Amino acid sequence: MLAATTLYDLCRNRAESRPDTTAFGFLSEGDITADLTYQGLDAAARAIAAALRPLARPGDRALLLFEPGLDFVTAFYGCLYAGVIPAPVPPPSTRKSGQAVARITAIAASAGTSLMLSTSGRLARLAVPLGTDSATHATGITPVPTDRMTADPGDWRPPRPRPEDTAYLQFSSGSTGAPKGTVITHSAALHNLDQISRTLRLDSEQSLVSWLPMHHDTGLVAGALSPLYDAFPAWLMSPLEFMQRPASWLSAISKLSATGTVAPDFGYELCARRVNERQRADLDLSSLRLALSGAEPVRPTTLERFAQAFEPCGFRRTAFLPCYGLAEATLLVSGGPADTGARTLVCDAEALARHDVVPVPPGTSGSRALVACGQAVPGVDLAIVDPATARRCPPGRVAEIWLSGPNVGGGYFNDPERTAATFGARLAEGPERTYLRTGDLGFCHDGQVYITGRIKDVLIVDGRNLYAQDLELTIRQSHPALGTHACAVFPVDDGTREEIVAVIEVDPEAPMSEDRLTKTVREAVSAEHGVQLGRVLGLRPGSIPLTSSGKVQRFACRDAVLDGTFDSAPATEHRVQEEV
Repeated sequence: MLAATTLYDLCRNRAESRPDTTAFGFLSEGDITADLTYQGLDAAARAIAAALRPLARPGDRALLLFEPGLDFVTAFYGCLYAGVIPAPVPPPSTRKSGQAVARITAIAASAGTSLMLSTSGRLARLAVPLGTDSATHATGITPVPTDRMTADPGDWRPPRPRPEDTAYLQFSSGSTGAPKGTVITHSAALHNLDQISRTLRLDSEQSLVSWLPMHHDTGLVAGALSPLYDAFPAWLMSPLEFMQRPASWLSAISKLSATGTVAPDFGYELCARRVNERQRADLDLSSLRLALSGAEPVRPTTLERFAQAFEPCGFRRTAFLPCYGLAEATLLVSGGPADTGARTLVCDAEALARHDVVPVPPGTSGSRALVACGQAVPGVDLAIVDPATARRCPPGRVAEIWLSGPNVGGGYFNDPERTAATFGARLAEGPERTYLRTGDLGFCHDGQVYITGRIKDVLIVDGRNLYAQDLELTIRQSHPALGTHACAVFPVDDGTREEIVAVIEVDPEAPMSEDRLTKTVREAVSAEHGVQLGRVLGLRPGSIPLTSSGKVQRFACRDAVLDGTFDSAPATEHRVQEEV
């Protein structure tokens, strides 16, 4: 490895040691439409940094709001070259721009910034809704079009960042509340990049194809940071292109002979369902050594369907690498070992509902299969802790996952109260160090980490602990009309009683009456989980609020039910509206 104590050092060193090597490329419709060498990245970053000199001082924050492409990469490193702290945010969609604009202004206020970097075209489209046009400046946000900067890279002045300084702010996707800006220091980022490199056995002979949004922690680290750390090319593509044509992702891997990729569970499921036989005939996936799956529950059925569909294309099951991570720990917490494939543990479902882990043989009635998320990465102390007592749990017990290690972030920006509550936990029995409370529930078995759900998403019914995502999966599998859109299950307390409510987006091509929908869903959930649902609401596609990474916002759904603001309608009136 090159000697680097900051991400800025890393980028400069790559430009000096591998100036003409391709660092990043962007794919559209299967073709490479743009690429950057390390020298090109360095020159673009210096030009942006020089242009930022009169607008910002070292330590200032700047929002990065870009469409998929290499403009984000150059802006991110341009901020680092200026000593400015970048805060990536998702661009608004055309359908829900009001929600997205509110999120952007909230993040700007949280980050304490008045700068927003983007392309001139995107900024022009946002001028009125954001209030950044010259007539209003309602939000106080100053737009900075990076594609119109004319500064000379020679006018750049090198920053002097320290390892303990903030490199960037990673805002949460907002699945369990308002977005929070995690402080990622240069030191934490480099430690996690080293942990990723060793866990995945990465080197300069690798290559990556990714469609993940760059404002998301996985998309940022996997697509913009890890490739630079290990000096391999990253080929990026639009999430929208993947959603519209899932085969485009696999076609890019095949065409470029990529060795690695990463996606949430739904990405693999979408390919298994929508890539047809004719498209599969043109694929060669034999180069793929690493197929990481994370960011949401990894389901054994998804892995099996994907493997069966693409083994004839050369895909190897040993490429599967389920993993676990979160922004508060920079990214990766557990995964691997690489090149061994996924491991599954079958547990007694009733015992698991009591938070007890009782392994049973595959196929046992009343069992639940869980996919292992690998080993804790080197240098991380991963503890399974009873949050009520702050004591480590014995083996075979599900509890909250606590983390301590050099990759853990520096807290939430400008929020000492939440920082202390989340990053300042201490074990009752020692050691004398602080831990990050992840809010995730899980256990360790045979050296592997298993994730069972989130504390806030647990439904306690008759003394049993049920996970919202398990009920949602049962609902989606109960009828073909429910399998392709979002679904959310959550408790609702109106002050007199509590009930479990399900809201479901219904496929418009398979009409169902409200009575039929309710009966089908209730019977499936009752048979599988022994739970009686309360209200069941059928919604138009696109009604359920999602985070920027595609996770269901169950708390927002609950509020919408209580407020009566959900746009429910008979399935016959539904219209397909897809977005990323």
